[in-house]
Amino acid sequence: SLYKYLGAAGGAILCGDADVIDKVPALIKIHGGSMYKNWQNAAMALYKLKGIEERMKKVVIQTYSIVDKLNQLGSIHVDAIPNGTNIYRYHLEESIDAEQFVKKLEKNHNIIVRPPSPITHQGMLMMNETLLNRTVEEIVEAFSKSLSS
Repeated sequence: SLYKYLGAAGGAILCGDADVIDKVPALIKIHGGSMYKNWQNAAMALYKLKGIEERMKKVVIQTYSIVDKLNQLGSIHVDAIPNGTNIYRYHLEESIDAEQFVKKLEKNHNIIVRPPSPITHQGMLMMNETLLNRTVEEIVEAFSKSLSS
């Protein structure tokens, strides 16, 4: 995916057997795409590739710190999904109003998380490069305030 981590408006990199890849140009045309429409996505992706390894290392370090500090709050528990990448599972204590928690995170702190299941009290957190726009302390404080109010 070129949009998730490389800032493009859309597009993807396809890998596979030659017989599959050879069909792609025709399929792109069938679905209304062309290289003339996609060059901006490729240009943005190429631009964002510069320095990606260092940025992703910072994201990993920041993610581990956030997870550790969130787990110290007590009302929330965050754990990695086995064999997962940047997606973590969070569990809320049953005493937490999950709807209010999610609404307050978004309204007061501009942090959007999917609501947890009302049955399991579990939800998913996606950790990505946008974490670098805030400090660990700011993120943890936002969660803490949203959990306690």
